[in-house]
Amino acid sequence: MNSPIPDEGEATDSVGGSQDLIPVDDVADMVESILKVLEPKVNPRPVFSLSGLRQEQIEKLHLIEGPSLKLITNSRRLDEECVRGEDPLWSHDTLYRQLCLLQSSVARTEASARTFIDSIFYRAAAILSSRSSDGKRVVLGLALPIEATVGNDEATLKGFVDYAIFYTRNERALSFMRDPLLSKIRLHSDSVFVSLGHQLPQSLGEMYACSSAVNKKIIRGALTNGHSWIFLLLKVHPNGQGGTYSVSQEISIMTPGPDYVLEVNSNACAQVSVVLASWIEKSFDDLDSSEWFSPNVQFAPVS
Repeated sequence: MNSPIPDEGEATDSVGGSQDLIPVDDVADMVESILKVLEPKVNPRPVFSLSGLRQEQIEKLHLIEGPSLKLITNSRRLDEECVRGEDPLWSHDTLYRQLCLLQSSVARTEASARTFIDSIFYRAAAILSSRSSDGKRVVLGLALPIEATVGNDEATLKGFVDYAIFYTRNERALSFMRDPLLSKIRLHSDSVFVSLGHQLPQSLGEMYACSSAVNKKIIRGALTNGHSWIFLLLKVHPNGQGGTYSVSQEISIMTPGPDYVLEVNSNACAQVSVVLASWIEKSFDDLDSSEWFSPNVQFAPVS
C-alpha cells in the first residue's frame, strides 16, 4: 500500500520542523569562526628569529630609519655627572681603572665584551642610585627569552634579549630577580634593552619585540661590542604597525696611544656611562631638551 504524500507542512514536520533549521546569520558566524581557526594553518604568520634578522626583514616589519641622533657635547655637565655615585666601589675612577685592567688582561672575543659592558652598567647604576629619591634601583637581566607578536599580528619575533636593564622600586626589583619576566617590566618599571655585537637588525628586532611585550610605543636601546657604543631610539606607530628608528653616532671608549696601541679613554668612558644612565632613566620617553642627543634633521634648502 502506498503511503499518502504529505503536504508541505507535513514534510517540514517530518525533518524535525522549521524550528530545528539554523538561521543563515548563525551559519555565517560559524563559518567565520572556523576560518579564523584555520587561517594560521592556511596563511601562517611568519616567525622571525631575532638572532638571524636581516635588514630586508626589518623593512618588511615597516621599521624605517629616521633622523640620526647627534651627540650634544657639554664638558661642564659631564664633569657634574662624573661626581655622581662616587662611592669607593663604582666611582668614575674605579670604572676607568677597571676598563684599563680588562683591556690589558682579557682576550678580545665576543664573550669578553660582556666584561666591558658589565663594568659600564655598574657605573650607570651607581649614577642612577645617587639621584634616586623615590627608592628605585637598577637590576640587570641577561638573555631573557621573548616571543612577541608585532605589527597587528603581522609577524612573531622570537629569541632572547641579551641585556634587559630594569629600573624600578625595590620590591619590584626583588620580584624580578626571583622570577625575571618581561611581563613584570610591562606593569611596574622603566627599562632599556641593550644588545651585544654590531648587528643593527637584531637590536631593532629586540626593541620592536620588547615594545610589544611591555606595551610601550617608545623604546630606547643600545648596540655595543664593549668598546664602541651606538644608542638607539625606536618610536612605534600609534597603530602598532612598524615605526621609525634613530641611530646615534658611534662613541668609542678607546683611543690610539703610543705606537697606535688602543688605550681606554677616560672622558669617553664617562660620556658612555652618563648617557647609558640617562637612557635607562628615560627608557620609554621621547627626546626632550635635557637629553645628551638631539635629532639631526637635515632640512632641504628653500628655493
